Amino acid sequence: MLYLLRAPAAGGLGLSEVELGVTYGCAGVGAVLGGALANRCAQRFGAGRTMVTTRIFMPLPWLLAPLTAPGPAALVVLAAGQALFWVLMGVEGPNELAYRQSVTPHRLQGRMNTTIRSLNRGAIVLGAPLGGLVADAATYRTALWVGITGLVVSAAALAASPFRHAGHPEPVSGTA
Repeated sequence: MLYLLRAPAAGGLGLSEVELGVTYGCAGVGAVLGGALANRCAQRFGAGRTMVTTRIFMPLPWLLAPLTAPGPAALVVLAAGQALFWVLMGVEGPNELAYRQSVTPHRLQGRMNTTIRSLNRGAIVLGAPLGGLVADAATYRTALWVGITGLVVSAAALAASPFRHAGHPEPVSGTA
């Protein structure tokens, strides 16, 4: 956020608080649209292929942030990037959760969800200060490139795994 709000002379893009709010609003619209498309994508392409595809495309909207120059077009480019990223997240999130729950026995649902949530929160707790340290030691753009690299590595690992063929198991008769 500092990168977006700081003046160009300080290494940022110089957006106003209202412009930042517009990018967040576009992110929200994207998330709702993605959520509306999630089930349709899973039915058409399968859970695994849907999640792998969204992961492959997730770094692309983030590329817009370090490549955008300060100026009037920055708001439009960043708002479009946030909308696209959150469409992808909106498609992936429900499919990921539905898949995990469909392959996890009922007695382990709580443990599985707690473990995933703990790992996600742990990544935030470690990643946020590390990103700040990188931005302080180098530049905001460098920190963004490091994060984008992490997204690319994650997508490549998932795409190379057999998970791309995963589908939601068919419900057992009488349990749906």
